[in-house]
This record gives sequence, C-alpha cells and structure tokens, in this order.
Amino acid sequence: MRFHHYTNISRRRDSALWKQGQTQAEISIERYHTICAALQKRYNIIQVPADPKAGRPWDRQGLTFSAYTAYQIEPVLGVKLHPLPDGTIHPGDIAAYCDVLQSNWKCREGGVMYCVAEYREWWNMLLNYHSPAGTTGRPDWDHLYMRLTENGYDKGTVPCMFFARASGCLDAKCPFLHDEEACRKEREQLLKERREDINRRHMRREISMREVEKMTAYRAQYPRFDDNGDHPEFERIMKESESITDICCSPACFKVNLKDQKTPPVKMFISTPANLLTHAWK
Repeated sequence: MRFHHYTNISRRRDSALWKQGQTQAEISIERYHTICAALQKRYNIIQVPADPKAGRPWDRQGLTFSAYTAYQIEPVLGVKLHPLPDGTIHPGDIAAYCDVLQSNWKCREGGVMYCVAEYREWWNMLLNYHSPAGTTGRPDWDHLYMRLTENGYDKGTVPCMFFARASGCLDAKCPFLHDEEACRKEREQLLKERREDINRRHMRREISMREVEKMTAYRAQYPRFDDNGDHPEFERIMKESESITDICCSPACFKVNLKDQKTPPVKMFISTPANLLTHAWK
C-alpha cells in the first residue's frame, strides 16, 4: 500500500511479499552506494566503443567504481556524458534533464534513488554538481547531497524509493527515509498537474497526435499487422480520438464523451499515468 512501511511481514506466512521486500532492499542499497560513490568522486569515466549488437550504435562513455570499496557497484556502460572543457554541462541541457525527470511520474514517486537509473540525466547532473557550476539544477538534490556529505552519508537522510509507490516499502529493515507528509504532498501535486493537463483546451488534439505516434510505432514493430498501409484499428482510433469533447478529470476514470455520442463513453486507460493516454476498446 502506498505511503506505508511494512515492518511485520513474515517470511513464512507472506513469502511472496517478503521476497519482494528483499528485492527492494537489494535495489535500494546499490542505488544508495552509487550516490555515495558519485558524491565522493570515486568513479572513473571510460570510453565505450559502439556495439550495435548491444544496442549502442555510437561511441559512448561509461563509469566504473573500482575506487569505491564499501560496496561492489556494477559498471554503467553506454551513457552519453558531455561535460564542457570546464567540467560544466550546458545550462540548456541541465534544464532539459530536470524537465525529463520532473515529467516522469515514476521518478517523482521514487525520488533520487529511482532517478539514479536514469543514467544520462542523473550522471550529467551529477557532473555539473561537481563542476564550477556547483548544482545539479535541482535545489532539493543540491541540499540533499550537501547534507549527506556533512552527516557521513546517513541512510536516513535519503528518501526510500519504494515508500511512495503502489507497493509501499516491503523491506522491514529499510534504513531509508519514510516521509509520509512529503510524499503525499508530491503525490497531490502530481495529480493536480495531471488534471490541469487533461483540462487544457488543446489536449484533445494532443491526444490524437499521441495516438498517431503510438500506432506508427506499433506498425513498425509488428509489420505483419500492417494491412495495405494501415493497422485494422488505426482509422477507428483516429476517428474516435479526434471526436473527443470531454474527458473525466478523475485519475481513476478518464472516461470521455464523443461528438454525436449514441453509445456509452469509450474507456480510457493510462499506460504511464503521467505522460501517455491511449484508447482501449472491448
């Protein structure tokens, strides 16, 4: 359950939840140590050559952590790091990275430890923090990093990455911060922004365009369903999405009304609750 830290899960009685809690603990501790290694500058940047078979069509960079001995951190490979000669990241790129993370509902729920796995954004922001610029672009992270370096990297300073998510924190011994008030405030702000986004006057057009992009990508991935240039549902999706007149503001609903509607509203669901709407028909 969201905003709950489970401290009495039985390994025998609740084995599935217990195992999930152990997985959460393993992920969290590695993310925590990655933050520690990054703040202590105990990492090496390496060049990673292109490897199309591994999904790297271009030369990229990577990070190794042999200088960090408190925990064995897996190398990060294939990330684009682009510091300027003085070590800073272009301010426009920092602003773009902040926007990417802020618009991702998972990043906002999971906090900084979740964002560690957003390698390009997080590491470039970290490099900028260590540069003459002295900032990640996010004041809250700057403050957190400063506190960590001052208090000896106290785990209780770092927000738990699972507490605000649907599962809640299932690690009974989780040492990380469980700040219910802050998490609820962020959740309410996220939902408020989502409702405002849905209510914008030009949202119907944006929904239609997203449908086009989604169907184009689908057809490229599954060409066997491409009949004479169109997916069987493509025209129907476009026709109905362009005729939307109203959308329910409830995050649990999102039903819509259509022009000249003669049937019950088509159902809508969120494939990623903060950034993409798509239609679902029976």
